[in-house]
Amino acid sequence: MNSSTKESEEQLEKCCSMHHDKLNFSVMLATGNMNDFKGTVYFDGSKIKCEKKRWEHKSAYDRLDTFVYCLNEYFINKNELIFSWSTQCNKSCLQEYLATFSNDIYDYCRKIYFIDNRKFVKRLIENGSKPINNSVDLKQYMDLAIEYWKIKESNINFDL
Repeated sequence: MNSSTKESEEQLEKCCSMHHDKLNFSVMLATGNMNDFKGTVYFDGSKIKCEKKRWEHKSAYDRLDTFVYCLNEYFINKNELIFSWSTQCNKSCLQEYLATFSNDIYDYCRKIYFIDNRKFVKRLIENGSKPINNSVDLKQYMDLAIEYWKIKESNINFDL
């Protein structure tokens, strides 16, 4: 095993261990089913889709970066993919909720994910627009995840 492979495996183990860590916890509005959307969005080639049957698609990885990208697409371009799991009634509630963030992904990330770093959010958006197709893509995703946890840890006081 070469050192690059060993480092990648160690990084993957770190990410796996963080899956249920308090730093990976975020509160997400249940009305409108954004949580279901986040867990079922996937790439079909370079196109982002959402499977309405939970965990039906093997490429639905519950990626924060892809969720942030899709939410930004709603804020900027009014792309309504984010409402894939919403009922008509809940869609209007979710739209009102999202409007409280001034239709701004940076405000959303600051208030919900404790990320007050525009450059990092831009990197999340950029990376979230692409599928993970190879080890380079996976490494970039894991680097972002680890950086996210470090940013979040520096912005949260868990000793309350």
